[in-house]
Amino acid sequence: MLRAFPYWSELNHDGWTTVVWCGGNPAIWWEILPALIVSGARAIKQRSISWSFPPIAYCGYMLIFLPLPRYLFIYDYMPMCEAGILAIAGGLTLSWIGEADSWEQILLLMPSLAVLVCALHLLIGIAVFAGILLIWSVLYRQKKLYAGRFVCASMTLLIAVVFAYFYPLWSSLPLSHSAYMQRMWFRGPGLANWM
Repeated sequence: MLRAFPYWSELNHDGWTTVVWCGGNPAIWWEILPALIVSGARAIKQRSISWSFPPIAYCGYMLIFLPLPRYLFIYDYMPMCEAGILAIAGGLTLSWIGEADSWEQILLLMPSLAVLVCALHLLIGIAVFAGILLIWSVLYRQKKLYAGRFVCASMTLLIAVVFAYFYPLWSSLPLSHSAYMQRMWFRGPGLANWM
């Protein structure tokens, strides 16, 4: 996700850009690490093979690529992403049924801060995230189940909205130049560059 780039792009004469972009859904990719932490903690706490699988599969597959001197592409990451999605599904399911602890719920909400800051810019993103945390804390005080369902619903909604937002980049739907630039969250020299 730090070096996403276009496989193919074309700037039309009327100012529209079409592109096929090598990047995933940031809401999913950034949710994977917190979900793996929750999964690993559950694996240790419950001594469960099913909770152990996602972090072991993710880390084991990543170890394969550590000695490679070349850049990794999105297709190299896909098996790790699938293990991470299993961890996300487990963490959000725990939240939905009301069994996730408060630290697990907050940890699962944290990637929304990164997405909101990138999409809405710093101050607005932080303000929206603070509102989300406020709603979560009110619901948590009322009933843990309500807070967990809020975490599950808000993260699922965020993933769906980010999918819709980035879909034109994956499918070569025409975008205005300004709409294209809004979706390039990381720009400039260095490792984090989506241009």
